[in-house]
Amino acid sequence: MTFIFDVNKEYHAGANLIDKFLWLETYSGLGRYSSDPHCRCQLLSIDSDDVCIGHELLQALKNSRAYTSEESEEYLSLEKAQMEYDEWVTVLMGKYNCRSKCALFKDMKYCSIIYVNNIIEIQPTRHTKLEGWSWAGHDKDVIRLPVTS
Repeated sequence: MTFIFDVNKEYHAGANLIDKFLWLETYSGLGRYSSDPHCRCQLLSIDSDDVCIGHELLQALKNSRAYTSEESEEYLSLEKAQMEYDEWVTVLMGKYNCRSKCALFKDMKYCSIIYVNNIIEIQPTRHTKLEGWSWAGHDKDVIRLPVTS
């Protein structure tokens, strides 16, 4: 399947990885981005091949959209984001038999992914606390790939 992206438009996604799964999700927004509740997240086996991961990542990016001002107020509310996050954690803990958040998050890696003009930019983060990641903002850590690779 070929994905067609608009020129000069940013598309956003995120990826979480532990030894049991790779979680890809679409981010949408208006200046600020968060998980898009209208797009399904993709939970992949850690054994998924590169073609499968690439396809699902491009689909997550393609689903990214700019919110209207009204949608931005609704979808980017802190209360709603916290509820969705808590639900996400509960689902993953149940699916992978994690007895605590610590067991789920201990070795989890996260990166944000941005597509614009045939370049995929992967911004890795550092695990700063149990449920927190931060990006140090060092350009040397950013991975840039042509979409054809």
